[in-house]
Amino acid sequence: MLNALKRREDIESSIKLIINLLDLKYIDDERVFCISNSNSKSKSYARIFGLPYQFQLILNIKPVYVIEIIERNFNSLSKEEKIEVLIHEIAHIPFSFSGNLRPHNKSFRRYFDQLIRKAKNQEIYKYIKIIK
Repeated sequence: MLNALKRREDIESSIKLIINLLDLKYIDDERVFCISNSNSKSKSYARIFGLPYQFQLILNIKPVYVIEIIERNFNSLSKEEKIEVLIHEIAHIPFSFSGNLRPHNKSFRRYFDQLIRKAKNQEIYKYIKIIK
């Protein structure tokens, strides 16, 4: 399983660009990372993990988020769909940047839709390079 996980600095660069182009100042883009999983049987395209407060306290570190790309599903998407999946995962990061995650609910859906509209209005898709 561990061999199936690989850090994806290329996608991390795209994530940082999305965060900056969407002007998400509450997110510390230096503390958002990306890995890919080539062995997952999940039906998801991606998922996000936050570091719980208890671990932050014991390890004396700041909040961190890791976006996991499920390769077999993510790779089949178009560039625009990949960017929207990344925006979806980024939308789970709360304004407090605490290590917690925003759940899927009405508020989340409204915020995600707002980010997608902003991305389309600013035409950010043409600025972002997504590696296969």
